[in-house]
Amino acid sequence: MRKKYIAIYNANGGIFGEIGYFLGKIFKNKHCELCDITHILAWKKKSWKEFEKLLGCDLQVLHLNDQSSTMKKITNNKTPCILVKKENSYEILITYQDLASCGSSVSKFIKLFNSKKENYFV
Repeated sequence: MRKKYIAIYNANGGIFGEIGYFLGKIFKNKHCELCDITHILAWKKKSWKEFEKLLGCDLQVLHLNDQSSTMKKITNNKTPCILVKKENSYEILITYQDLASCGSSVSKFIKLFNSKKENYFV
């Protein structure tokens, strides 16, 4: 069975969510470690797009308001994070602290993601 991973931003999607995140980042010093890894301002980083193409597993990226109710129970006050789907449940594979350790580096994230994937399923 192919494992499914879900990356959850610490931001809502849609135009109002994007505007709210942008204003919060500028005026309230709020940020999303996953956003810093995947984007420069409002655009996906080239290195992130390349990672997505070469990934070799199912990685879905969601905003807070795109999560299922089951995901919300697990990720409440723990976003951004990366979940792994196990049968009919989810577990946090990568925490926001782990993501913060990457800074805004896609290459550091790739190393972290691969390490956590390998160690999780041993």
